Amino acid sequence: MKDNLYSNVRKVRELRGYTQDYVAIQLGISQRAYSKIENNQTKLDWHRIEKISHLFGMTPVDLIVYDTPRLSNSANVNCIGSDLSTAFQENLLRVLEEKLSELKDEMARLRDLVETKNSI
Repeated sequence: MKDNLYSNVRKVRELRGYTQDYVAIQLGISQRAYSKIENNQTKLDWHRIEKISHLFGMTPVDLIVYDTPRLSNSANVNCIGSDLSTAFQENLLRVLEEKLSELKDEMARLRDLVETKNSI
């Protein structure tokens, strides 16, 4: 992922007034391990990005593009998307596909439940 993500983590943590110790405790890691995240010495996976962004009260995408101007036309939006690494995009796609599958399964289960109740 881009180095910006790691500096964004530091910027947002500082803006929230959180110490590295506090964030590390919330993430269940040592302060040293957290420091390595901010210094781009540890790669962030999607799960960790979600945990950090949730702690900061923002979405993962907002954390990734933090300080990036919000652009309205589609050409510029595509530029923002191209800044994300291929690995991140693939991971995001996988997570979204899993969520979609879960929601479809839940919807089918609920339809069956409604049909069963209606037939009683």
